Amino acid sequence: LNNRSIHIILVILCDFCSLSANAQGLIRFRNITVNDGLSMSTITDFEQDHNGYIWIATAEGLHRYDGKHFKILKHSESVSNSLSDSYVHDILSYDHNLYVGTNLGTVDIISELDYSTRHLDLRKYDSTFDYSISHLLVHQDRIIINTDGGGLWQYDPELHKARRVQIKDIGNESIRQLKIDNNSLLLATAHKIIRTDLNTTSVLFNDQNILITDVTRYKNHYLIGTENGLYQTDLNFRKLTKLNVPPRKRYINKINTIAVQSGVAWIGTSGGL
Repeated sequence: LNNRSIHIILVILCDFCSLSANAQGLIRFRNITVNDGLSMSTITDFEQDHNGYIWIATAEGLHRYDGKHFKILKHSESVSNSLSDSYVHDILSYDHNLYVGTNLGTVDIISELDYSTRHLDLRKYDSTFDYSISHLLVHQDRIIINTDGGGLWQYDPELHKARRVQIKDIGNESIRQLKIDNNSLLLATAHKIIRTDLNTTSVLFNDQNILITDVTRYKNHYLIGTENGLYQTDLNFRKLTKLNVPPRKRYINKINTIAVQSGVAWIGTSGGL
């Protein structure tokens, strides 16, 4: 999801098993809205913790949902261990902690056991840092932090230390998407796809004529989402083929995200799923 800034009118919760390739029955949806306790209807991310709670990120706080009720966490000037910012972009549950990326550029670390909160402020390592957190994931027991213009960072949960990761092949481009692929990181900028283990890197794909939004492994090839269509390429990124999408659908050529589950690729576009 590019910059993790997707505006969703409703949170759609459904049984993930029904999304499998073999599912043929009716998928039942239940809509959770502000009438049910959401502070607002702009959703930026959601995650499930080890207790089974669903955590929902919004521009007006972090929501814990137990299936019936919401508990809302927000920033408060008078509470030292509150969220550092109420605008939450991304959530990651790892090792009984919630890592919460904010618009302010901090990562709040909330214990899933007692909800105590610590703050990881990247300005401690770079006084000029002033960028929001766009994406969090785990790689080699480290928290990988992507920022909206401030580079890629790595946080060691045991040492409680962070450092910026220098990837020379990126140049001045921002990372639009990053995913785990074959035990390494797959990074997508506007024009490049790069593989790295944070020590060595290789440029897999470089095309100045397309604007990349996402890349995902699908069976024996990769799917590349762009601002103007969906592409397929082989595992070596040598043969690029544009795929046909349903015709006469407004904004459907703008690919926002690609997810693969049970052999099925789900393509999120600006014109629908």
